[in-house]
Amino acid sequence: MKNRIILAITIGLSLLVYSCTKENYETKFKVVIGPCDSITFSKHIKPIIASQCASANGCHEGNSPNGDFTAYDLMAPKISKFNQRVLISKDMPKGSNLSVDQLSMISCWLDKGAKND
Repeated sequence: MKNRIILAITIGLSLLVYSCTKENYETKFKVVIGPCDSITFSKHIKPIIASQCASANGCHEGNSPNGDFTAYDLMAPKISKFNQRVLISKDMPKGSNLSVDQLSMISCWLDKGAKND
């Protein structure tokens, strides 16, 4: 009987210690999309802009007073503001939320210099 109590206490403490280990939030929840070097404007960023910033709400296409982001050359002068509004303030795009994958791709692209491909 005494051995069973000791065994139960040992197992209980082991489970308690195991369940309380600190997990790295990024490791647990970050979506792995591949190396940042594989993220390109035309293949990854432009489709996000087209679906979330331009055609979805008409804010950043054509002759928009908000700026046309449908082509890299038109967006390039506003990349720092794009970074501020999308990743830091997170108040863009209006009426739409970017997925974790989309935010990760944008972050990678900006971190590697926001270059045109």
